[in-house]
Amino acid sequence: MNLECSIDVLNLSARCSNALKAENIILVRDLIKLTPAEIKKIVNIGEKQVSEIQNEVSRFGLALGCSVQPVKQEEDSPLNIEKEHCDYYLEVYWWDYTLVDKVATKKEKNVLAFIGLYRDYELEFEDQLTILTNLRENLISAYLNWPDGEVTVSLVIKEEGVNL
Repeated sequence: MNLECSIDVLNLSARCSNALKAENIILVRDLIKLTPAEIKKIVNIGEKQVSEIQNEVSRFGLALGCSVQPVKQEEDSPLNIEKEHCDYYLEVYWWDYTLVDKVATKKEKNVLAFIGLYRDYELEFEDQLTILTNLRENLISAYLNWPDGEVTVSLVIKEEGVNL
């Protein structure tokens, strides 16, 4: 689930949804940061509504009272491999969004994994392509339920001008 989604995706009752929005809790990310005790302090939210919220977020494998923060890339991080030196590369990333005038816009690209590869001239290109696409599919499977939202797995094959 994308944590930058509106709380409307949670299928909450009108009472819950309206009470949360009145407190400016618009995104799922904002909601799961709160503990059940903090939610119970919101006007028009009682024990029943807290339970409803807990049940809805748990359907997506989330819990209340947690905060998922992206790991910021350091300047000398191994992720700073220069893409232009690779023949192929796979990049796994997700976008952090910001809400401006009720419109979500891309704020920051968060790279989770980067694999830079060089062409093996002892293998046929088709065999390398099979290896690369299998690796891409494995990365997609590995990051399928990433808690910070939708993850993109990008495969770039520079020498052939193909971008998967």
